[in-house]
This record gives sequence, structure tokens and C-alpha cells, in this order.
Amino acid sequence: MAYVAVARVRLAGRAELGHPLPSVLTRDTDVERLAVQSIRAGADGDVGAALARSAAAVEAAGDLPYQLGIAYDARARALSGRDDLAGAVAAAQIAAERFAESGAVVERGLAHQFLATVHSRMGDVASCRDEIGRAKAAYKESGADWLAGQLARVERRLAAQGPRQAARETTLTARERQVAELVSQGLTNREVAERLQVSQKTVETHVARIFSKYDVRSRVALARRLASP
Repeated sequence: MAYVAVARVRLAGRAELGHPLPSVLTRDTDVERLAVQSIRAGADGDVGAALARSAAAVEAAGDLPYQLGIAYDARARALSGRDDLAGAVAAAQIAAERFAESGAVVERGLAHQFLATVHSRMGDVASCRDEIGRAKAAYKESGADWLAGQLARVERRLAAQGPRQAARETTLTARERQVAELVSQGLTNREVAERLQVSQKTVETHVARIFSKYDVRSRVALARRLASP
């Protein structure tokens, strides 16, 4: 069953300003409140505020997987609003992972659906199809088959794009290169964070970006990619 929190955040984010939410949707955690503020700011075109609120949500989430999922979902949408599509992919992947960790199957499907939309914007047809498949699988697993109908718009856009495939960004930043090298040596995210004196959440974001740029899904695959000429 879907968690109430994600519905609360999504509905609150779409609600028109000045229209109070039903009592059942009252925001009761800092993470949800900040996520709602981020989504509303993005809808109003205030990208700066959306980014700030989503970053604050990530910090407020602590180590709770489900709350991190909500926070990174908001972060992904804020980054997408700034047209930082690679960043949006990285954040949405973290959201999907945290939702999976917490057993939130529907939310995991929604994160994959959002990833499909972003990949569609990037012209990455193969990745878009993969994410649509993951979203459908999650909806089927949860018994929420009706949500699969929401994928029709993305699939129509995908069909209109035809076989075109946009070039994948593969250039790592200096920091991403540092993280990739340490990860390929077998260090955990926590160990990398300690080595570079940054937060573990920052390392997670870097790793997600690296995986996206190099089109890999595991640390072993990343090590092979770095070792290839």
C-alpha cells in the first residue's frame, strides 16, 4: 500500500495557493513540509527557492530511507526545473533506491516514472524505456496497475522520438573522478566521505551521477569502466 506521506506531498505541491489542504493532508514532518515548499516553488517558477527547500529537505531527512526518498524526489524535480537533467537523474535514482530500501513500492514506481520523463527530455530512448519498464513492474507488484496508465504520455512521446538516441554525457568533474577512483578501490560511501571530508549524502549524489554518466549499475561495473582504455 502506498504511504500517505508521498500523497500528501504530491497533492500539497499541486494545490493552488490560498486553498487550505484537507486535514488528512496536514504536513507533519519537516521533510514533507520542505518537500511541499520545494514543489510549490518550482510550480511558481521560483527555481532558486525550489532548490534551497529541497536541499534543506535532504538535510532534514537524516538517515531515514523513506524520508530521504521524499527529499530526493523533491530535489530531482527542482533540478529538472533548472534544466540540470543529469543532476535530476542522479537525485531521482537515489529516491528510487531509498524507496526500495523502505519497501515503498508505489513510490519507487513513481520515481522510475519521473526518471523516464527526464530521460525522454534528454532524448535517451533506451534509458527511458528501461525506466518505464521498472515503473510498470513496481505498479504491478503493488497492485496499482491503474497507475501504469499515467505512463501513456511518456510512451507516446517516446514513440514520436523514434530511434533517435542522444549522446550520453560521460565527462566526470574533478570531484566525481576522485569519488569514482575511491569507489573503484572498494571504499564504501562512508569511507569515501571521510577521506574527502564531505557528507555521505554528497558522496551518494556523486556516485549516482557517475553511474548515470557511465551507464553502469554497480561498483564492479564502474571499476571495469575506469580500467578500460
